[in-house]
Amino acid sequence: MALKAVIDTAEELEAVPEALRESYVEVDGHWYLSIEGQTRREAELGSKVSEFRETNVGLMKEKSTIADQLETVTQRYSGVDPALYQEMVGERQKLDKRHARVVTNDDLSAQIQSAVRAAVDPIQEQLDESRRREIEAQAELDGARFKSLVGKAALDSGVRAEAVDDVLGRAVAAGFALHDGQASIVEDGITRFSPSKPDQPYRLEEWIQGLQRGGGSHLFQPSISTGDQEMAGPEARMESGELQDPSGRQFARNLEAIASGKVRVTRTANP
Repeated sequence: MALKAVIDTAEELEAVPEALRESYVEVDGHWYLSIEGQTRREAELGSKVSEFRETNVGLMKEKSTIADQLETVTQRYSGVDPALYQEMVGERQKLDKRHARVVTNDDLSAQIQSAVRAAVDPIQEQLDESRRREIEAQAELDGARFKSLVGKAALDSGVRAEAVDDVLGRAVAAGFALHDGQASIVEDGITRFSPSKPDQPYRLEEWIQGLQRGGGSHLFQPSISTGDQEMAGPEARMESGELQDPSGRQFARNLEAIASGKVRVTRTANP
């Protein structure tokens, strides 16, 4: 005999074998089957949260390593005096002008210019190398931050864990990038705004919802629909669909999805 997840009347409860009635808990005039353990969805999300936590720890260690490398470069070129460098550049410019005016001493002018270049060029190369390393380090950190933002938004929207990388590639192809710490689309210096909310920027979450409606439904976890509502029981959280005549507990469990518009509540007409 299969046990119902929710019993609405005392008569239905009486029909349950007496040995099994204690497995039901009464709440607000309804009897709910008591179960233990996590659902599969909760276990998957818990595993993914742990994975992101480990990733963030790794990124912090990598950031520390890059910072140490930058400090090493800074210490290596700490003896370079910027003021002296600028002075030498000024002298070189003066020599160039003098060479243009005095054409009777070409050999001496060439020797002086060669000596100045020999002193200045290595300093310039060192400064350029330091700047290049700094740019590369920042690019790595920005890339990791963007990947983390896309991954979190995808999982929160119901994307399957194994499809997160696919969504990441689609987000990049759509034009999303990290701007001021947020994932957004910027074209010609102008931030793209939401087509449904013109006063707000076009965010990842809205784009992902459109992805589900635009042929990317295979990337998402199966949704709990109205037909699955009774089987799932009052403890289930619906990703999307219709919640028909919900109990107070069902309504509370799905409040966030209802507020975001992913779950629609319907009521049957009173007889």
